[in-house]
Amino acid sequence: MRSVEISLRNPAEKRSLSLEQIAAATWDREPGEVATHGVLIGTRLWPMRHLIGAALGVGAERVGNVAGLKALDQLGLRTYSLVPYDGKGNPVRAEDAVRRADISRRAARS
Repeated sequence: MRSVEISLRNPAEKRSLSLEQIAAATWDREPGEVATHGVLIGTRLWPMRHLIGAALGVGAERVGNVAGLKALDQLGLRTYSLVPYDGKGNPVRAEDAVRRADISRRAARS
């Protein structure tokens, strides 16, 4: 059984994650909506944090994005990050969205 170590949001808490645990977490379940990061299992895209949380028996909020993506990559699974686009078809980076919100707040104060 191939497994990798994953750190949860509490840095002192580490768990072992295996392909068998991932497979068991998908059994008799439907994937939820992928908000940011997904993992391809068979022909379905699963929400990364929810799937790892289910496999480990913890809440999705305890799984960090970086640690989760790294663990799935080490297990040889294909991961995806969804990229939002603006009305002109340009990708929106997180820092762009923060900058626009900041500009909007300043304009509202003026």
